[in-house]
Amino acid sequence: MTTREEFELLGHLATVNTGLGRAVQRILQHQQDHGQLPADELRELGSILAELGTRLTTAADRIDRPVSDTPTL
Repeated sequence: MTTREEFELLGHLATVNTGLGRAVQRILQHQQDHGQLPADELRELGSILAELGTRLTTAADRIDRPVSDTPTL
């Protein structure tokens, strides 16, 4: 993973983190107004977090197991 890719990943994480509080506030407000959580917003938030989790896990796996330039036989 290049330095640029690392910065892009961390930038995406920061963006998601910034929006997370607002998203949770909207979800809580919906619950208070309607007596239940909004399934569509929960699904969307879950999808965003799952995608981010996959990207972070993939990055960690690359760090733990760097790809060799020379193939082994």
